[in-house]
Amino acid sequence: MPSQDELNVAIADLYAAFEEYRLPTSLDAAPKHDAMKVLATLQSAPLVELPADRLGPFAGSALYTIGTLNDYKYFLPRIFELSFRPEYVGLEPAAIANTLVYGQWLEWPLVERGAICHFLRTAWLVAREGDIEKFDADSFLCANCRLGENPATLLSDWLPFSSEHAVTQVASLASSILPDISKAGFWADVSEKARQDVISWIASDMIWRSLKDAESRLSDEHRWIVTRALELLVRH
Repeated sequence: MPSQDELNVAIADLYAAFEEYRLPTSLDAAPKHDAMKVLATLQSAPLVELPADRLGPFAGSALYTIGTLNDYKYFLPRIFELSFRPEYVGLEPAAIANTLVYGQWLEWPLVERGAICHFLRTAWLVAREGDIEKFDADSFLCANCRLGENPATLLSDWLPFSSEHAVTQVASLASSILPDISKAGFWADVSEKARQDVISWIASDMIWRSLKDAESRLSDEHRWIVTRALELLVRH
């Protein structure tokens, strides 16, 4: 499992990869936005200190109805940095992935794409072993799959569970995507093959047995999450 230090390196790499972009001095926006107000909010703090409540609303509409690609790229490192348990849709890892696809990210410079992939991969590895109150492994898995990562590669070494947090993250993923992954949040935007690969893994006997074996050893705080997942797996 990557450490917090490795995650910090991945975040630093994002800032370095996108350092050529500058804070916008104006914003192109659809009439529904008060572009001057949005801009003033975005300019109210240094990028590395910009809080979620000021950046989140912009991130959710960026490229679609406000801002240029260069505007979005300037804010993207901070958007990713705020993507753990976000309070705004535009800061959700899977929503960010959708915006990247909309912005034709595969045509971006290699250094930018590399930094994005490095961050999302590292964040996924950290999130899947992290406290469910602080990390949402489901969304990072979805984001990676949305950008073309192979689910089998992402999931292959999650077992055996290394901690109670890992168990609850798997159980939470099962509860989120069963019984219909195509209607589970941003998973609808992921390819059918990737969705089916994830379902095949989560619905396997191996996962059911691993969750069942761990259920009795969990704290009361987390046992109910696993119990709910096991019920869904039995019905699937």
